[in-house]
Amino acid sequence: MLLELAPHQSPSAEAPTPAASALAAVIEAGAKILVAQPWRAGRIIPHAEAMTFDELASAVGRRRAAAYADLNRAIAFAQLGRALASPCFRAAWDEWRSTMAQVETIPAPSSK
Repeated sequence: MLLELAPHQSPSAEAPTPAASALAAVIEAGAKILVAQPWRAGRIIPHAEAMTFDELASAVGRRRAAAYADLNRAIAFAQLGRALASPCFRAAWDEWRSTMAQVETIPAPSSK
């Protein structure tokens, strides 16, 4: 009995491969986590906490233009890019940064 392979079918936009579907799900899940916890953007972009939303979006755009040999890094940037496209992320980012600014302005208790 000969082992025969199924005929090759070219992938189309209508029928994504299982791997493409899984990768899309990972990117979507990561984007949702970034919206819920915007501070995690600092794990992807160094010093992100000091950036405005527009600065962060610009930094991501510059870095996403380069091709990455590291799949994990490429996925992280895809997740952050997807989150940046959400109006909810902008609101969460601005709220988180304003909270950070308030924490920085609270004077430390003095010891006497």
